[in-house]
Order: sequence, then structure tokens, then C-alpha cells
Amino acid sequence: MKTIINILLFGVFVLFPYAGNTQMISVSGVVKNYVSDGAIENASIYEAFSGIGTISNSNGYYHLLLKPGNQQLNISSPGFEKYSQEFRLTGDTIISVQLIPMNFGERETVADRDSDNLTDVQTAVKIQSEKENF
Repeated sequence: MKTIINILLFGVFVLFPYAGNTQMISVSGVVKNYVSDGAIENASIYEAFSGIGTISNSNGYYHLLLKPGNQQLNISSPGFEKYSQEFRLTGDTIISVQLIPMNFGERETVADRDSDNLTDVQTAVKIQSEKENF
């Protein structure tokens, strides 16, 4: 009987901590409209490798619990361009995003006129500033 108790105690104090070693890490943030800076409700946020996902609340806030390692976060909402980001998750992380409306400006025309290579967001910022100058 004493041997069984010793084996159980050994299991509780030595083996169980290793079973709980798959710590989950928090990924959270806010999804906003790039043009109006308003929160985007019901945006779809999911991690591509695990398939874990959620939707944003009325304030644009979301929260996911993911395992450490390589992740690919995808954020989308009808009427907006999709956002995707790959990263290595090592600790609690905040990723806030401003989604660009699909009908926002003439980005291709502006990019053609410019000689420098701009990312979509930089192009959108440039378009916004040009519209303000008119």
C-alpha cells in the first residue's frame, strides 16, 4: 500500500508538471477602419496553422489564446482588404490593425506615378494625404 502511495505522489509532483508545459499565450488587439478610425465589429480573426479563431466585439477588440511558435494571423471583414501577418509567438502580444476599405482611392494610379516602391498601407497613407490637399 505504501508503495502505491509513493508512486502516486511521484506522479503528481514529477510527471504532471510536464503535462501542463503547453502554456498558452495571449494575442489580442483592436481592429479599426483605416479611413474613419472606427472600430470594426464582427471582424474574423483566426490563426491559420491551428485554425483557432474569434470575432471582434463592438469595440473592435479581439483575444486569442495560442501555443508558442510560428503563427499566421489572418484578419478580414466584408468590404475590407484582408490582413495577414506571420510571426513567431514567444510572449503575450498585441496586434492592432487598421483594415483598408476595398473601394478606398485609386491606389494603382498613385503607385504608377510614384517611382519608389510603396507598401499598400504606405500607398493608402499617401492617397489620403493627397486627398486632403485638394
